[in-house]
Amino acid sequence: MPYQLDSTEERLDIHTPKPDSEKFVACILRKPRALTEDPYLNNLAPATHRCAIILHGNRSHKNFCFAVPLAAALSDKFGMYSLRFDFRNCGDSSLNGRNGRTVEEDIEDVEAVYQFLTSGGYHGTKLIVDVIVGHSRGVVDMFEWALHHNDKDHYVPVMIAAAGRFIGQGLIDRVVKAHPDFEKDGGHCEAAILCGKYSEVFVPASETFNLGGRVMDDVSKINPATDTLCIYGTRDGIIPLPDAAMYANALSPRNKLVLINGVDHRYYGVVKLTKEEAAVSKYRYNERTGVLDHNQDVVDTILNFLGHDEARKRFFDQNKMVHKFLPRWKNVEGIANFRDIGGYISTTGKHVRYNLAYRCANVGSVTQNGLETIKSLGIKTVFDLRSAFERQDSGILEADGIENIHVPLFGEQSLSPSEEVMFYTNLMTSSFTFVHVYSDILRVAAPQFKQIFTYIRDHPGEPFIYHCTAGKDRTGVVTMLILRLLDVPSPVVAREYEMTEYGLAPERPKLERKFLRALNERDEESRSKLIKLMSKGRKNWSLLKDGFDNLLSSRYEVMMETIRYVEEEYDAVETYLENQVGLSHQDLVEIKKNLLVE
Repeated sequence: MPYQLDSTEERLDIHTPKPDSEKFVACILRKPRALTEDPYLNNLAPATHRCAIILHGNRSHKNFCFAVPLAAALSDKFGMYSLRFDFRNCGDSSLNGRNGRTVEEDIEDVEAVYQFLTSGGYHGTKLIVDVIVGHSRGVVDMFEWALHHNDKDHYVPVMIAAAGRFIGQGLIDRVVKAHPDFEKDGGHCEAAILCGKYSEVFVPASETFNLGGRVMDDVSKINPATDTLCIYGTRDGIIPLPDAAMYANALSPRNKLVLINGVDHRYYGVVKLTKEEAAVSKYRYNERTGVLDHNQDVVDTILNFLGHDEARKRFFDQNKMVHKFLPRWKNVEGIANFRDIGGYISTTGKHVRYNLAYRCANVGSVTQNGLETIKSLGIKTVFDLRSAFERQDSGILEADGIENIHVPLFGEQSLSPSEEVMFYTNLMTSSFTFVHVYSDILRVAAPQFKQIFTYIRDHPGEPFIYHCTAGKDRTGVVTMLILRLLDVPSPVVAREYEMTEYGLAPERPKLERKFLRALNERDEESRSKLIKLMSKGRKNWSLLKDGFDNLLSSRYEVMMETIRYVEEEYDAVETYLENQVGLSHQDLVEIKKNLLVE
């Protein structure tokens, strides 16, 4: 039966290797379901501009084993787009006749898809390729593409290798065993789906040698900031398990290897069962083959790897030290969420200077021991991003030898308790609303940003702190502007933003009390309306659980969308700092010189 498109899917062709080429790859693009359904009422992740590319293997097609359920899960659970396609000479794409398929052409196909997605080829919407997933031969294509395009414009944060071959000779050995005369005959025939039906496809010997002559040792040279996941079945009869170990070793330490017990190359069980025997299993039963389908295990493994908790922990573990002997996080008594923003690698090849710029939460409760720690770090300047009311309510850092500069990002007008409640309401409803808050900050805070960046220009090598109440939202926007100015990749900046969840955990009770105190100053009718506004009709939504979970969250996708907003609205962070903040090109050159080191 032909594949039936989901309501969120669209069939399209992308010309390859160039937009004006005659040949094309047949694609299915899946959109986030939240674009067409109420995400609050349907428990969907908010729509983002993140996108996954899903690559099939030999003699396969765009709807292979786990491709369709993975695309659905990414749409619903992460608000992601995904695009899966047939390589040339496969499925519904252009045929190469008896010339076969080469890895070089596969690389061209992946690049054509990548450029289509990132350049706004889909109805003018520029998408962010956040993950590539390859199965079997698609793993080789994925990594060869990454090696061929190993530059700042092709950084993909996550690559997932499902049952990929490391030693190509294994393919040649399989073909020789099944078709001893394939070289003399110039090739062999295999079954494949072409143009919607099973066909006998001639595979020229040159195609077998093109793929089989590869050894993937160079995979270790892909972008070091890319995290990788390898997923293999323990009963894979096509790819030997030692290939999994070779990938894991070559990609260490950024790699995670997952073995799914008792499944084959396509993640099906190998034990034949009757329908009655299979009825007690949680897995779907394939009546035609008599085995269980474990592809949902693959999908779940990928979702866990991409999920907020696991991705955040990976980044934390990888970046908890700015270098071998210097921790990023500083234990400053009385101040939460205190960390150095240095050490990250710029696309220029330089790294952000450490022991210079620190971000943190409210400093008003710093102890004498905490002050001594601050002084030991050489810090003599504190930028306070809070309102006058917040400073009066929670205190400020006052100490000899340390200048406290008030740069309220919402201007000199203080937020009253009721205004503060509305500010927090926008941060408690959903991560949907975070980008609106951050865009407001960018719109009104240019004069305050100029004070901070002018200081960095005029005080090379002089450490400083900048903070708000939680050290998350206003502080996060300042951090984004600094790091993006220095060409730290957007995904790294967004992961750095996530680290605030670790830093804020001890502050939750204090922030809860503060918000509830302000909320209780409103009358009961007003409070009820406010809670109804925040709940958005969601059943069992709780202010203290769901609302505060969201308030204290720092989600990767939120900062990615904020960065995208800056690029869409202002062209780039540099342009924003020049045209909105009022810094000159030479100012930015000096700031970069002060903040970047070899």
